[in-house]
Amino acid sequence: MVTHLDSLDPEAMSSTSTKSLLQGLREAAEEMVSLLGLQNPTIKRLQMLLKQIPDHLLPDLLSSIVKGSFAEKLKVLKAVDMSDRIKATHPLVNRQLETLKLLQKAADTTMAAHPPRKPVKVKLLEELKDSEGISSDDISDLGHKIKTCGLPAHALAAANKEFKRLKVMPPSLPEYALSRNYLEYLTDLPWSRSTEDTLNIGQAKTDLEADHFGLDKAKRRILEFLAVRILKKDLKGVL
Repeated sequence: MVTHLDSLDPEAMSSTSTKSLLQGLREAAEEMVSLLGLQNPTIKRLQMLLKQIPDHLLPDLLSSIVKGSFAEKLKVLKAVDMSDRIKATHPLVNRQLETLKLLQKAADTTMAAHPPRKPVKVKLLEELKDSEGISSDDISDLGHKIKTCGLPAHALAAANKEFKRLKVMPPSLPEYALSRNYLEYLTDLPWSRSTEDTLNIGQAKTDLEADHFGLDKAKRRILEFLAVRILKKDLKGVL
């Protein structure tokens, strides 16, 4: 049985308690973004997004971009009630906020005692990366993968542009994880690798049934396509 769980109760959204929880979550998120420094255009865009995003989407957005364990994010995803979803998201945002406050305080203390050679924002960025377990070797390895994975010219240009943005982006910024996942996915694609087609309808049916529940029409269409490929080797049509 399939049930739609993505429709929130309008009365629950308009209740005083839910509005209060949403306001607290939004204020914590805005404070978190302000600590990253608004000089960065990416952070400015994030600040605008937080102001414009509808209330019912705010918990989903924040839980997807702040650091958290799989179990913590799954708890947010499983919360159908809006109040429960906000309560599951708020601790994740607060923890990220406290981390930024501690790093900012440490940077201010260091600057007061020993004027740093590097700009404070750069030093804060490096400390934040260290606290998130992100080393320069990880970034270097990603850059090496971009150069050696055989990207075509247009994809290589886009990857290099995104990689330059990633190197100067704070890891706690929501776009950091998106940018890094995008580049890792891009480099994992088999740009210069190929395999020989295995046109075995029986095996294809077995694999589809094992990996996907339902979707009978889609499975039948795939098997029909494979059958035509067996009969017509030079088929160039799309599935």
